[in-house]
Amino acid sequence: ISYRRSKQPTLYRYSGVARFTTGCVGANNKNLPICNTYNSSQVKEVVTGSEIVLVTLGTGVGIEAEGRDRSSMDLPGKQLEMLKDVVKFASGPVIVLLFNAGPLDVRWPMDNVAAVIACHFSAQMTGAGIMKVITGQ
Repeated sequence: ISYRRSKQPTLYRYSGVARFTTGCVGANNKNLPICNTYNSSQVKEVVTGSEIVLVTLGTGVGIEAEGRDRSSMDLPGKQLEMLKDVVKFASGPVIVLLFNAGPLDVRWPMDNVAAVIACHFSAQMTGAGIMKVITGQ
């Protein structure tokens, strides 16, 4: 998600001007955020000229659940590659929202984006909580 400039004082001002791209695709019909591919030109179009960019990355219950051990702590599929494109094309700061239950290697994001927010797996008030963190409320 990326946002263009508006006259309001907080992130809420962007609610009517948000642009969105699905980013990664390729879930093998199992609700797995595998991210086999993504559309680099679509990512570039959405983030170029944006004042701030929010990128959601992570795993999911199809990858991370009781009895499902991961063999790697890397972000699944091409998520890191997509994030690198976002950073390359973004006009403003990039904030990563990380949705996962276990550890992930986020060294590159920690060194190259404005913020990484550990959101863990979503619950009823996750969206409101994330908005409060981002806006400082």
